[in-house]
Amino acid sequence: MPRALAVTGGIEIDSGKPSQCPGRWYNRVVQALARRLKQPGVNVDLCQQFYLPTLKGSLIALLLRAGAAIMAFATAFLLLFSPLSADVQIGDRWVAVWGASPSVTSESITLNNHTVRQFALVAIGGRGQRLRVQLTNELGAEEVLVRAAHIALASSFGSIVPNSDRTLTVSGRQSFVIPAGAPLVSDPVDFDLGASLPNLWIVAVSLYLPYSTTVETLHPNGWQTAYIMDGDRTGATNLSNVSATTQSRFFLSRIDAAAAPGAIVTLGDSITDGDGSTPDANWRWPDVLAKRLADVGCSACLPAAFVVNKGISGNRLLGNDGGPSALARFDRDVLSTPGGRYVILLEGINDIGRNDETGVTADDLITGYRQLISRAHSKGLYIFGGTLTPFHGSVYDPLAPPRSDRELMRQTVNNWIRSSGEFDAVIDFDAAVRDPAAPTQLLGIYDSGDHIHPSDAGYSAMANAVNLNLFGL
Repeated sequence: MPRALAVTGGIEIDSGKPSQCPGRWYNRVVQALARRLKQPGVNVDLCQQFYLPTLKGSLIALLLRAGAAIMAFATAFLLLFSPLSADVQIGDRWVAVWGASPSVTSESITLNNHTVRQFALVAIGGRGQRLRVQLTNELGAEEVLVRAAHIALASSFGSIVPNSDRTLTVSGRQSFVIPAGAPLVSDPVDFDLGASLPNLWIVAVSLYLPYSTTVETLHPNGWQTAYIMDGDRTGATNLSNVSATTQSRFFLSRIDAAAAPGAIVTLGDSITDGDGSTPDANWRWPDVLAKRLADVGCSACLPAAFVVNKGISGNRLLGNDGGPSALARFDRDVLSTPGGRYVILLEGINDIGRNDETGVTADDLITGYRQLISRAHSKGLYIFGGTLTPFHGSVYDPLAPPRSDRELMRQTVNNWIRSSGEFDAVIDFDAAVRDPAAPTQLLGIYDSGDHIHPSDAGYSAMANAVNLNLFGL
């Protein structure tokens, strides 16, 4: 049963009491107020106060419920337009605008007196936002010293836009330590550059590691080139002393903005991670979705919602392969995402493809989905189920001999996703990219070549299959 939400002191809290309010309309009013307002002493847990379970079904209960509805909307109107809320600004809360989930790696990577410059497509909007950066060493056994860290607008070929560079600090210090086994969030930095910026822009985050450092926490497949330079080059406008490049993301796990829109978290495997897309081109389907949500006709406007990619190549719903399973990392990657409001789930293909060794069944996957649905709803998030895309002809279902059992499992899972009604909505990625003449396969122009990962065109088709009305548009 959903739990009632209240607003006290400007913080959305879980009252701990089962909600007696039928329907989702009331919860949406309360959640909207909780996320938009910071008014000490405000309490809009009206349903718990006025809707008495003991009167349920009686005429008095119906009158009380109607009264609660009127008071909820009256409270919303008064708080939003009264002088008390005049000082409520966009920057009242942090919202994630970009993400990369840390995962395991078999590589041994050591940096010593190196600067790593990495890039991320983020929503900035207007004249820029206050930003903060999360670095993580949660898989590392030793602390990591960062002597200098900078963020700037990216230019071309690894360079940054002149005069856009900002120094990142932690507790006011330019040199800081990322603890072993933990993340670290930077101080806020003002990114107002004095001129309107496009809604979406690539930013560069540069970290200088002065001493020998083994990289144990990274996102292995970023599909974005990062540059490793000798010495401290964190503030350098142009690349120089480049000793290596990598497609991995070192320590960088999230960028937040002080902004109003909520975040859409895309939880998935290599298809969400963008495997098969053109490197450095931002054609992962979450990237294309972010572009759709950006108001290209208004450079001073924030996007309708931010998209935070939490895909991990090789990831499974149930098994710990390619990092912790979706079930294991749901708290870290979804529920702990600042400003998270929606989840798009696309997991299960790797579970099916590994069923010989794991014995996983369609029922097992459905049980896993139900767990994630319950956990999302318990925190007030909407969760949308993505159907599993075709993979006939791939290593999981070769042309000869075919694995019809795995195709049957995919179809069983997709039928449940489409018909069960347990997800808040369904996004039919399967229908978007399959070949109408051979629906167990990707359409040729949507196939990157390995018959399981979409091409740039395929990822675009997937993003276009997302109904933007799901996000209130």
